[in-house]
Amino acid sequence: MSDKLVLIFLEMRNFTKSEEELQTNMDKWLYLLRHLGRLTSRPAALQGYIFDKIFTIAEISAMDTREYAAYQQSIKSHRDIKSGEISNYELSLEKGRQSERRNLVQTLSKNGFTAEEIVRGTGLSASEVQSYITDL
Repeated sequence: MSDKLVLIFLEMRNFTKSEEELQTNMDKWLYLLRHLGRLTSRPAALQGYIFDKIFTIAEISAMDTREYAAYQQSIKSHRDIKSGEISNYELSLEKGRQSERRNLVQTLSKNGFTAEEIVRGTGLSASEVQSYITDL
């Protein structure tokens, strides 16, 4: 068909290495594929990020309907908390920026700059500059 198409067939029954004999990642993958349906716990040889993900997916897949609903609810709660933390962080950053702008405008005003000069120099709106000057 094509010189770029390569098919590799694995006969899993021919893979007979035990957990203690696993050395390469290929060995670990083949062991996992061969024994995944029979594993009741995670073998010590299958450590690492990708195997963490695989076993997490397997655990989620094995949940019953009630457990899965509780899991989804916990994920939603976690995301809501993180979203609130991010919003609070962004709000505090904006308050900090506003405070810095206020301090800059007030300092420039005290040093004799007019409101128009401050608007041109800082790029702030005239109403914002005027409100900061009147806060003095």
